[in-house]
Amino acid sequence: MSNNNNTSATNSDITVEVIQVLLRIPQMDEGYLREVVNEIQKNQPFVFTYFMKMSLKYSDGQADEFLKLLMIVWDYYKSYTSSSVVEIKERDFMDYLTRNTEMLSYLSKKEQSHFSMEDAMKFGLTNDHSKSLMSIILLTAFAPMHLGTLALDQKKIMLNNFKTLIQCFDRNLEV
Repeated sequence: MSNNNNTSATNSDITVEVIQVLLRIPQMDEGYLREVVNEIQKNQPFVFTYFMKMSLKYSDGQADEFLKLLMIVWDYYKSYTSSSVVEIKERDFMDYLTRNTEMLSYLSKKEQSHFSMEDAMKFGLTNDHSKSLMSIILLTAFAPMHLGTLALDQKKIMLNNFKTLIQCFDRNLEV
């Protein structure tokens, strides 16, 4: 997707691409949303099952927002990568999730405070390829009209899962 020689242009390009994907979401009718869900289920069976199970932990409105984020991530990688999206395997996802959970635990203990937006930014925005996607997820997680009413622990879990998903997609693009 990019190299480190032109990071600011790359981040700007990625931001525009993510905003374009985000703007398409409200225009998606129910048929299209079903099509995207079926596409994720077919091409990413583990991811689909895992995130559907996660969505059950939220209220209906929160689950909708959570699943929209999954569609945004999927649509981004499907639409704006030069290669096909490689299937994420459970083992790879769980390896990243374990490492991210350990880092999250370390950050929580180190700061000796609640998980603030600043902590989330440090935790989630570590890779140039994922900054824009994580920004959308962070904004949604802390926006009162979206997932802002989630308990802090639920936000940590959600951020950790999406960071892991993005890292897996990024890793597959590098392979």
